[in-house]
Amino acid sequence: TFFTTRFLNHKKVYRHKTTQAATFMIVDILTLADPYFRVSTRLEEDDDFLLADQYSSFPSMLPPSRASLHPISHLRLRDSILDQIMHTTGDPRLKKARKLIQRYWNRDFYKCVMERQMRLNDEDDMDLWQKSEHDIRQELLNLNGKHDAGRLTLTEDDIIIEKMKIHHGSGPMNPVLRMKFLPKRELDAGLWNPVMQLPVAKTIEEEHHAAHFHKQFQKFSIRVFCRSQQKAELLEHVCESWKANGSRGVVVDGTGATTTSLEQTKGQDRDDEFPPSYGGGVPLTQDDDCSDESMNDDNLDDPAVASMPLSQPDDENDDDDDNVEHF
Repeated sequence: TFFTTRFLNHKKVYRHKTTQAATFMIVDILTLADPYFRVSTRLEEDDDFLLADQYSSFPSMLPPSRASLHPISHLRLRDSILDQIMHTTGDPRLKKARKLIQRYWNRDFYKCVMERQMRLNDEDDMDLWQKSEHDIRQELLNLNGKHDAGRLTLTEDDIIIEKMKIHHGSGPMNPVLRMKFLPKRELDAGLWNPVMQLPVAKTIEEEHHAAHFHKQFQKFSIRVFCRSQQKAELLEHVCESWKANGSRGVVVDGTGATTTSLEQTKGQDRDDEFPPSYGGGVPLTQDDDCSDESMNDDNLDDPAVASMPLSQPDDENDDDDDNVEHF
């Protein structure tokens, strides 16, 4: 029951399409605000907080993407950061971020226009799962021209591809088989024995309890989200055409000939295992007024900040799957 509840919580709450849509919106808000919005690294006058010498060379302000590198700015990365960005009404460079925050507050989330569950025993589904989010997005864009979209045209920034994988806690394996159990008949008398004579818990044999277990313990699916309110219906029609075409997509080569992506990969070697994937969206492409040149300010000229990575390295002992499904 515990492992089934865990799976259902991920399916219905943690990785629900509405939860993911809101997550993608927050990522986009921070991406739009990152070149211009800053988080302070300075202590208040009455703060009783000792900092290590390694933080003395940090600038007074950091962008949100690097704020976690300093303990003070990291503590200020709260939900209130959206309110702070919203209150920067005097900065026209943050207008797009403020508009997206208003849309987020109105619960006008990105729309999930398609979700397709992958069948582990289907060769076409396995080929599709091994494609990158970028390749799937390009297949959808190639099909865009086959629909009467009027003045609307899909662009790469309109589409978010999420490759979602959830399981019961042990990947494709039955998590119960990793547990050890003590028979009830040994609980009463056996637990009072000397230490060296205590009963030994043992793993169960799956075939003896086959009727109580699922046939599969993980789920793979591909979701498509649309950022644009006006283009959601168009993208939904494109996804329907993509599914009707066997989810193979139409690729136009340099000679103008059209082939399916499955035909292009025929005969190529592929792994038998589904690769792990990250279910994130693609950051918005920034226009000219959000270019890298506009990020040059005094705070980012400091060599100690310029050489900093955007994220800290993961612990060597962490399981890769934990980055996707485990909490």
